[in-house]
Amino acid sequence: MISANIQRRHLTTEQRAMAAARIATLAHGGDRRGENFKTAAAVLNQSAAADKFDVSADSIQRARKVIEGGSKALQQAVEDGEVSLTKAAAVARLASS
Repeated sequence: MISANIQRRHLTTEQRAMAAARIATLAHGGDRRGENFKTAAAVLNQSAAADKFDVSADSIQRARKVIEGGSKALQQAVEDGEVSLTKAAAVARLASS
C-alpha cells in the first residue's frame, strides 16, 4: 500500500527519505499518551522502510539527522526541494555539535 501511494504521488528522493525516516520511528498500538509510547517497537526498521520507500538506508539516516537536529524550516526546505538532504544533514549535524 505504501509503495503504490509513493508511485502515484511522484515524490522526490528527499521527500521519500523524510517520510521513511518518520515512518521508521513510529510506534503502534497502546496508550499514545503514556510514557511507554516512545519505547514501543517501531512499525518498520530503517532497512524495511528503505525498501518500501525505494531509498537507501543512508538517505533515511540523513533524514533522521535533519528531523532530530534540524529546525522545522530546514525540514520544510528539504521537503520542498529547496535544500538537498545531504546539505541539510550537514547543517543539522553542525547545529547539534
